[in-house]
Amino acid sequence: MSSLCTAIATASGDGGLTSHEKESLLNPLLSSVAVSKTIEIHAMTKNMEARGETVVSLCVGEPDFPPPAEVVEATIQAVREGHTRYTAVTGEAALRAAICKDLETRKGIKYTPEEIIVGNGAKQEVYQALLALCRPGDEVIIPAPYWPSYPEIVKLTGATPVILGTKAADGFLVDPEALSAAITPKTRMFIFCNPSNPTGAVHPPSVVDAVGAILKRPHAKHVWALSDEIYERIVYDTPHKSLAAVSGLRNRVLLINGFSKAFAMTGYRLGYLAGPLAVIKGCTTLQSQITSCASSIAQRAGTAALGLPEAAMVPSVAMMRKKRDQVMAALAKIPRVTCSIPQGAFYVLPDISAYYHKTTPAGKIIRDGHELCMYLLKEYKVALVPGDSFGDSSTIRISYATSEKELDIALTRLGDCLASLSQ
Repeated sequence: MSSLCTAIATASGDGGLTSHEKESLLNPLLSSVAVSKTIEIHAMTKNMEARGETVVSLCVGEPDFPPPAEVVEATIQAVREGHTRYTAVTGEAALRAAICKDLETRKGIKYTPEEIIVGNGAKQEVYQALLALCRPGDEVIIPAPYWPSYPEIVKLTGATPVILGTKAADGFLVDPEALSAAITPKTRMFIFCNPSNPTGAVHPPSVVDAVGAILKRPHAKHVWALSDEIYERIVYDTPHKSLAAVSGLRNRVLLINGFSKAFAMTGYRLGYLAGPLAVIKGCTTLQSQITSCASSIAQRAGTAALGLPEAAMVPSVAMMRKKRDQVMAALAKIPRVTCSIPQGAFYVLPDISAYYHKTTPAGKIIRDGHELCMYLLKEYKVALVPGDSFGDSSTIRISYATSEKELDIALTRLGDCLASLSQ
């Protein structure tokens, strides 16, 4: 069967394709890439809702509050004033200048606008940074638990993800000496998500300095660092320090940030990468052939967001802290569930493995987190993501970026679900 016939047959069903023809239709690279379980469970939730079922979803990392009024007004104004055309691939000069000012003012790191590229969300910039620097045969160190896209993006570049475990007892912080031991001549990059999705861990400045000191050791001077700081404005008791602010490390750090989490601008799809000019030029070449510029309207809104006073963030961070405390209090009432206290972002990663290998009232044995989440979704109408997709099979991820009412309902149902399981 020709490729065209195969594609047509696939579009209308399997068309009687053999298993070999199905496998040969797509790029073999895709066989190594896993589908996001967060997206998969979110899709299942939407299908249930379409059938008239009411589901409480705590699986997607999206703030439940609107963008600041100034951002909304800038969005409207951009359309009314005709700012609806292409911008430079790297982004509008005004936005890149605002990013530079923000990084210098809040983080103490100096960049020029030429060292900034603005894209369609932080994820695009993560992908382009990895694609620009990583080659087949390279290794990329990823602390676990991790954002599920990291290892999959690494695989798409042809490099190999190397997972570096962290411990709940240590607050899921990276052990600098363990990082040192993981570095080999093949190591091309270290990915540092701080604050962390999915754990909510915030590395104290002293630990950030210690990680930076490892990267400055002779055996690690060939290693780049990708510092994903998308949640850096949502921190509680531990202040955030950028890895790029470590003395002598700025020119080997690729700093990722954006507007989705802190400013509740997820649908705007706006993020950026700050880094050495040579890397930014490489990423610009890639972006010019993938998406070109980010939305001109979103860029105007992003500039307005960066113009807000720091005090504007206080109410939303206080709201997130209150919800975190609500979740932690509810989990503390569930027997045999343990959890590290998150210091940032809006996730909790409790260990629920004490309930594995127990039996539902219908006689089904729950063998792992995936089966537990499926049972919770189907029988209790609560959507959570199993921890195996984040590299920790003993856990489930709870996103508390939703209303207090929905959190109360979901956590009560989680407790009931676990209580229903027996030996």
